[in-house]
Parts: sequence; structure tokens; C-alpha cells
Amino acid sequence: MTTESVVKQEAAKPTTAIAKKGQPTIQQFLESRKDLIAQVAPKHLTPDRLIKVALMARARNKALLLCSPESLLQAVINAAELGLEPSGLLGQAYLVPYGKDVQLIPGYRGLIDLARRSGQISRIEAHVVHENDTFDISYGIEPKLEHKPTLSANPGKPVAVYAIAKLKDGTTQVEVMTISQVEAIRSRSKAAKSGPWVTDFEEMARKTVVRRLCKYLPLSPELQKALEFEESIESGREAMVEVVVPPSEDEAKGGAAEAKARIRKAQQAKHVEAQVVEIHEAGEPTIDAEPPPMSDEEIAAIKAS
Repeated sequence: MTTESVVKQEAAKPTTAIAKKGQPTIQQFLESRKDLIAQVAPKHLTPDRLIKVALMARARNKALLLCSPESLLQAVINAAELGLEPSGLLGQAYLVPYGKDVQLIPGYRGLIDLARRSGQISRIEAHVVHENDTFDISYGIEPKLEHKPTLSANPGKPVAVYAIAKLKDGTTQVEVMTISQVEAIRSRSKAAKSGPWVTDFEEMARKTVVRRLCKYLPLSPELQKALEFEESIESGREAMVEVVVPPSEDEAKGGAAEAKARIRKAQQAKHVEAQVVEIHEAGEPTIDAEPPPMSDEEIAAIKAS
């Protein structure tokens, strides 16, 4: 059975379902934690809206079906705290799968929105420069930037990206990056080969230069959190909010049968996750009927959890 077959089987189920019978659906799981979301959600973004958007994003991206409900909840809470809608459609934020975990990735428009919340910025924008455009940049006491986009049907490949911010005190900040510099940052991302870096490269290029520009701007509390959040993702540290989910009734009972089932589930999850990562790099691998056995240390860790 291929990884695509596994994903299609999950996709054929209701988009809010968790496979195990007797457990709540994804929608029920998120709604049961609505109070956690409400504690940090702003007035313009209700918990109901966030849950709906998350479920829609999960239905569009089949790889999210393999992610844990707990990580999806954590990503939704992170979106609520930043006040960004994680649909990906508006460019504010994206829900991106990393193996079995979901991570919230702020988008270009999301960072601009957060920057404006400081109240000290009158204008901020970012643009991509293509090889057939007219572009000139000079630095010094009075920096100068001129960009005339071509109206040709073939603008050429992107060669640079820049961001401009004008503060209410009249000062202007400019940041320019070449596409090779953007690609270097992309190569260090865990999502370099998936998510918005693949589907919305120019949007991510804009976000990259806006993020660099923000180092010179007054930061709103939300923007500061967003920048810290992205740094935590890139460095592999824990995300902004740690969600503690109470154990199910079966897990609380314990017992040998439950322990064996958990070990087997962990083996399968580990095996499928490896194949999902592989499919991004090597196309369509075949999932073996039997996953490789786990080490004694891994089994002991599961029993102790």
C-alpha cells in the first residue's frame, strides 16, 4: 500500500473524524477546548471561526489528516494569540504539517498586519523584482530605491525582493534581498520542500524580507511574538503554547493490552511518518506491510508515558 493510498483512505472518512472508534471527532475535540482558544483569541477572530478555518484547511491539505489533534489545537491557539486567520487563503498564516505535527507559519500579509498594530507605521509594503523590470537601489545618507515593473506578459524570473516601511515620524526604512539570499533562508526551513514555500514562493519571499525589515521597526507585542515563534520553529525549540491534553479513559486504565496497542500504534505512526517525509523527496514510496520494530529504549519510553 502506497503512502498516497493511506492518505486517500483517511481523506475518504469525514474530515472531522479520528480513526479510533469511541474517541471524539476532530471537530468535537477542538470544540471541547474552545475555552482555551477563547482565552487568547481577539474580538475579530472568534474560536468558532478559528475552528472552522482549521477544519477547512485540514480538508484541503490531506497531509494534515496524518497529524495529531493535539498539534492542530496548539497551532490554532497560536493563531488565536497572534490574531491571524490560518486559512492560507488570505496570506495571513498557514497550517503546515511536519510529519505528525502541525505548525503555524505566519505569512507575508500576516507580518504586515502585525507590524501596523504598533501604531507607529503609516505604510509598509513589499515587492518582488523580476529580471525584466527596471530596478535601482543605492544606499548612503539618503537611500534611493526605484522599481519600474515591466508590463510584459513575461516578466522573467524573480531576482530580488524588497520591503519599505514609512514611520509616522517621517523616517523610512528599506530592506533589499536577492533571491539567492531568500533561497538560502528557505534551505534552512523545515518546510523548504512543502507548504507555502512550494505553493506561494513569492509570498514567502516577501515575508522573508519583511521579517528582516521588522528588526528596524517598532514592534507590536503580536509581531514580537510572531518573530519569536518563527525563530523557535527554525531552531527546533518548543512552540509558543504547550497544550496539555488529559488522557483518555482507556489510557487512564492502563493494563498490558492497552500498553501493547500503544506500542503498536507508535510503531505504525513512526513508520508512516517516515514514508510521508520520503514522499516529498522521492515521489511514491511503498509502505511495507509490517513496519520495522522499535528499539527497546523506544518501547520503554512508551510504557513509561
